[in-house]
Amino acid sequence: MISNDKTKITYYFFGTFIPRLISFTFLPILSFFLSKNELGEYDLFLSSLSLLIPIITLQIEEAYYRWHFENPQNLIKTVIYFSFFSHLLFLVIAITMFYYKILHLNIIFLFALFSSSFPLLFQFIARSLNKMAVYTMSAFANSFGILIVTFLLFFFKNITLNSIAVAYIISNLVTFVILIYKLQLYKIIFIGSFDYNLIKKLLKFSIPLIPNTISWWMVNLANRYIITINLGVSYNASYAVAARIPSLLILLNSIFLLFIQDIVFKTATKLKNKSEFNTIFRNYFQMQLTIAIVIVSFSKLMVNLLFSNIYSSAYKLVPLIVIGIILTNLCAFFAVFFLAEKKTPIILISTILGAILNLFFTQYTIATIGLYAPALGTAIGFLLICGIRIHYLKKYQKINLHPKPFIGLVCLFVVFSLSLFADNIFVEILFMIVSFLLFYFINKNLLQQFAKQLLNVRFK
Repeated sequence: MISNDKTKITYYFFGTFIPRLISFTFLPILSFFLSKNELGEYDLFLSSLSLLIPIITLQIEEAYYRWHFENPQNLIKTVIYFSFFSHLLFLVIAITMFYYKILHLNIIFLFALFSSSFPLLFQFIARSLNKMAVYTMSAFANSFGILIVTFLLFFFKNITLNSIAVAYIISNLVTFVILIYKLQLYKIIFIGSFDYNLIKKLLKFSIPLIPNTISWWMVNLANRYIITINLGVSYNASYAVAARIPSLLILLNSIFLLFIQDIVFKTATKLKNKSEFNTIFRNYFQMQLTIAIVIVSFSKLMVNLLFSNIYSSAYKLVPLIVIGIILTNLCAFFAVFFLAEKKTPIILISTILGAILNLFFTQYTIATIGLYAPALGTAIGFLLICGIRIHYLKKYQKINLHPKPFIGLVCLFVVFSLSLFADNIFVEILFMIVSFLLFYFINKNLLQQFAKQLLNVRFK
């Protein structure tokens, strides 16, 4: 089963990692042209999008992708019609709240929000139809569109938060058109009928994911608002810069997570070859730790090279943020199995508890330890989520999670993190070289397999 899907990971590399890597460059570029306050506001703009998109979509794309493996009739037409209705409903609500002055509405932000949310479903449809080239093309178009418009703004010396939002709107609309045309959705929506019973099943699956996503946002991104309220928006810019380097680990994780999701969903509720998945987990976590060591080792250099010198001390936060991201990725990995089992309430409960712990810890310690509070709070919150999910997962999946193979790598991570504070250029260079060699030799077989698939890929 796994071998038949290996080429998908290459498409996910082109369609997920590279476009997001392009997006990764936006913050370093903007750090040279925006003030600390403006950069902090830009980060809040992105955080607000990530909070509101799941509410508008009702997470119907997640339900669609889980259900498409069971091949129900009229699935695509049903979810497209429902998605259009949900967007229209929230648009009416937003305009009504603006009219009665309940909400101070920024029209440009509203368009950026809706244009970002609608193409998500179509990308899931592309994956479900095995149109991986279309999926990849749409992702490239989106990222390159934002990059090109941003460069045009730079050329005309007109980089503001509103103009950046316009760049998002334009690139999202281009992505939207590409997906409709390439997937021929303009034909599909006229075939079959809307299935009310099916949409009820999908909503029963997806609705618990909405508070879960909000809680996930509270663990991961709500700290940005706590920082802004307690310390000021300029401090949020510093935290955003510190978090940008470790976010490379999230980008890499997104590739493997999509690949693993495809495999787990196809095997329905019980994994047929548990030893194979135990191997996947060991390779997955091993790669996470070795990449984390590389990121920590290079973080000081990357902050100094990529960002304005006013953020030169941001690297000090990187080790703690990396720990939080490793735990974030593990939580996402375990969530795949609960989604396959259609046990979304467990995902919800664990995330809510983690969110509460994170918010309380961050709020009550930020005045004392500053920006270390949100970094540590995020790590503690996701540690709790991990513990709860592992506890429930062991009840119906015999996945071995023995810590012994990873103790050495964890110790090395601590040592490499401490090396950041040596303030010795020769020590820093030595640790950067060793980290890279460590990553290569530990993951050599996986890297060779991936390189082979990369060379053999064909875009059709």
